[in-house]
Amino acid sequence: MTKPVVGMGITYAINGDQYPYTIRTVSESGHSFTATPDEETRSPGIFVPQETAEVRKFTRKADGRYAPVGQRFGFVYLGRRSERDPSF
Repeated sequence: MTKPVVGMGITYAINGDQYPYTIRTVSESGHSFTATPDEETRSPGIFVPQETAEVRKFTRKADGRYAPVGQRFGFVYLGRRSERDPSF
């Protein structure tokens, strides 16, 4: 992922599920950022940022990928996607 930017849409993926987020703040170094989850509308692929949703902090790992603080699995990539794997 390139350096995060406020307002950028991202997806947090873990165990076959994908969750859309919007970046809210970015540290000066770009090493960490905060983001809030987005809500998918009835029109597939259209997401609405949730201004009052719980804020989650993401940090860059040694391999350069971002993940939520305290999570060993999952990763973040550019663009918003929402998908749930029913097998989990």
